[in-house]
Amino acid sequence: MKKLCHILWLGLMLVAATAQADVVLVVAENSPIESLKRHDVEDIFLGKAASLPKIGKVTPLDRNDEKLREQFYTAYTGKTLSQVKAHWAKIIFTGRGYPPKTVGLDELKATLRNNPTAIGYMSTEQVDDDLKILKTN
Repeated sequence: MKKLCHILWLGLMLVAATAQADVVLVVAENSPIESLKRHDVEDIFLGKAASLPKIGKVTPLDRNDEKLREQFYTAYTGKTLSQVKAHWAKIIFTGRGYPPKTVGLDELKATLRNNPTAIGYMSTEQVDDDLKILKTN
């Protein structure tokens, strides 16, 4: 029984890792941003930082696809979408900021192409040749 539970747990972890791997951070191909540390991603998308060293101001863009948003925030910040929404409610209430603009896929791609310091996320199969997947560590 113990072995079966262990096998099931490993299977669930594999499924979770696969689901998270489908969401990638993207920027324009000509973006000066090459890679980000996970804590930088969290800081940018949770409003704790608005700029990066040597880059300057960055513009994070959220997706209007709830499932993809949940996958992104779980994978890159360790927070559920409910936790993220509660975080932003507190930030807005205290007047310290606003969440990233929420956009659809087409608007995300257009914004990334026109703004080299914009950053967003999408599933790997949605990435076009003129967009760059960021490395995270």
